[in-house]
Amino acid sequence: MRPAPRVLPVPEPLLVRKSFYGSKMSNLPPLRAGLCVGALALLFLPQLGAQEKILTKAKRIHSQPTYSPDGTILAYKGDQALYIQRLKLQNSEKLAFNLGKPFDYWWDKGGSTWTVYSGEKLHRYDSTGKSSLLADLKGKGVRALHVRSKDESKWYGIRTEKLLDILFELDLKTGKIKDLIPKLFAVSRVDLDPTGTWFLIGSKPSTFRWDVQVAKVDGSGLATLFAGGRSQMTEQPQWVDSGKTFAFSSVDGSHGWHLRSYTIATKKELVLTGKQRFRKAQPAFSADGKWAAVRELPSVSGTSRLILFPSSGGGEIVLTQPHYAIEDEIQFAPGGKQIAFVGSDKVGGKPQVRVVDFARPLRLSPALRPGAISSFQLDLFGNEIGLVYMGLGLSAKPLPITGFTGAFHLDFGKGIFFLASSLAPAVKGPFLVPNNASLSGQEVYLQPIRMQIGKFQGSLPAPIYVSIL
Repeated sequence: MRPAPRVLPVPEPLLVRKSFYGSKMSNLPPLRAGLCVGALALLFLPQLGAQEKILTKAKRIHSQPTYSPDGTILAYKGDQALYIQRLKLQNSEKLAFNLGKPFDYWWDKGGSTWTVYSGEKLHRYDSTGKSSLLADLKGKGVRALHVRSKDESKWYGIRTEKLLDILFELDLKTGKIKDLIPKLFAVSRVDLDPTGTWFLIGSKPSTFRWDVQVAKVDGSGLATLFAGGRSQMTEQPQWVDSGKTFAFSSVDGSHGWHLRSYTIATKKELVLTGKQRFRKAQPAFSADGKWAAVRELPSVSGTSRLILFPSSGGGEIVLTQPHYAIEDEIQFAPGGKQIAFVGSDKVGGKPQVRVVDFARPLRLSPALRPGAISSFQLDLFGNEIGLVYMGLGLSAKPLPITGFTGAFHLDFGKGIFFLASSLAPAVKGPFLVPNNASLSGQEVYLQPIRMQIGKFQGSLPAPIYVSIL
């Protein structure tokens, strides 16, 4: 029999042991819980219930996966055609239409047609390949269509005239364009808040200046939120909620790029990620605004992973293994429990469409900082026991456990430390970092376990890894 791995303590300088060792909220003795996980670690059996699924197999370039409004169908581009799959049916791929030329597309709210922009024309397509012309924009200087109104009767985009950008409105009832905001500079993104009231505009007036502006949907009230020195290297602004808070990528002196949020009324800025490799990435937000997903900046080998984190900041959850060619085309399912993206397992390989499921992830808030106390929480159903462990590294080969979905990701060789255990409704506990600036940049990892009472079954959700800011 393989000997049980040692459960190693965390070095004292890293975390204050008394703040979580034998938590008062624990209903299971730490020793008993530790022995339970030690027994689980003996079972090196084939992995069951992997979170990530590959939906495509064909050797074509896949991109832009998007969910139908009801979340039951996933559409995606394959080379210069559109394909769809019903998510509950295996091998259900179907060709919707083949344009034979580049295009962009958007689901219509009915869930049976798409609005397609290609060759300066806007069409509506159905799944049989039939189309109808919505608007002919030839000769209008249209550079991009960015967002449409809630009732889908109008589109908003950017056109160029005399080297300047103009934010315009396209009325689908008349097919006519109306200029709303002239004399903009190198607009990279236009977003419309969910109420359809406010635009958020990212632009670049000069080589070393990035502006973030807001304006009403009729083009009035244009105001600059960030400009000049403060907004240098600020990119990808997008709304998180109804015209109150937005997220963006920004550089901070010598600390590199991070994702941040900004609340307009309070002028409060919050760092959402603690890893420089997130720089310049464009996050996707769940429909309720509580979660965000983003790809990492590619590593030296060219790979990156998909990361999930609370939109209010905190620990980051590694959702996928490293892949090549992961782009910013990431989307949450309408229910918020699945994410679609593209990626390849090989250097130079053609990206395939992938989905990753997650449910009831371990939460940590706020983000870890020297001298600050955070708290972790793992929600449980009534028939579950929860355990939370901390480690100083992730294993190159996660440990699958028979009867459990997912895998145990902590590296036993780098040290594992028990934090807390409890019955429903949740495992909770404090997390204290000593007030020592030298700890900034140190990573720690939290592995949750859910076990059904009276059964050797359960789940090993994706671990949350935490970078001390």
